[in-house]
Amino acid sequence: MVPRFLARPARASRTWSTRSHIGTRTFGGSSFLPRTARPIPPNLRGFRSFTRRNRNTRRSIPRTASGVAEIWVCDKDGANPVQLTTAGWPITTAPRWSPDSSQIVFQAAREGAGDIFTIPAGGGAPKRLTDYLGNDWGPSWSRDGRWIYFVSKSSGRDQVWKAPAGGGKFVQVTMNGGTGPLESPDGRYVYYFKVGLGLWRIPAEGGDERQVLESLSGWNDFALTEQGVYFIPTSETHRESTIEFFSFSNEKIHTVARLEKRPSWTDLPLTSGLTVSPDGRELLYVQSDQSGTDLMLAQNFR
Repeated sequence: MVPRFLARPARASRTWSTRSHIGTRTFGGSSFLPRTARPIPPNLRGFRSFTRRNRNTRRSIPRTASGVAEIWVCDKDGANPVQLTTAGWPITTAPRWSPDSSQIVFQAAREGAGDIFTIPAGGGAPKRLTDYLGNDWGPSWSRDGRWIYFVSKSSGRDQVWKAPAGGGKFVQVTMNGGTGPLESPDGRYVYYFKVGLGLWRIPAEGGDERQVLESLSGWNDFALTEQGVYFIPTSETHRESTIEFFSFSNEKIHTVARLEKRPSWTDLPLTSGLTVSPDGRELLYVQSDQSGTDLMLAQNFR
């Protein structure tokens, strides 16, 4: 479950094991202090992606109302849900709207490894972008909509790649590992996560990589703006659950919000996430409300 804004502010929270819900949290002015929190219906699950279409905010989510995860679109408050995909595969997740709101990119797997697909936002047949025997995942759009970034092990380890949105030759972006690629608002850099090493960036047209943040909880727990980076730090560096902001202008970090509950599941990579609205007034994030495990006894296994 990886939330993403592409147009209008919002916030999300959800439970992985037994229940989940989405809500909105509004931040006022330059202080970024929480002002309001509003719940959204509990039957919406998975990765959230938002956009504005004809003045109405829409979002795309993997939803399990049909028994399997599929991509749906609905209004910001959860009203008017419309199912887009009908594959019935065990994994269909991580949708993101294109910059012009005409398409949605997502990852899906019929069995085993996954691939990257696009689908018209108004419905239609999905189009496969990748067809690698390994796992391709974590897609996102370039700011001009011409490229789709994703993660692949086709070179031997997880690296960031990009492919023309209409199909064509793939281009390797990172050489030293990376996941969760997001292009900066100005299109100059690609930001990505390294396990245990935080947030990094590399020029979109190629060049030397540079570390941006030492502490980042997961590959989808950061969001970019023109002014800086919203991010969820690791629990090792922060005892309490917080959302932080790193300013590009002075390279300082301040706390945006202190959260009552754990904001994400770092051990379940598709159940966490963070995004910010373009106007900077709302955040969308995933919150773990409840978790649990069962102890099973296997008998007569010999």
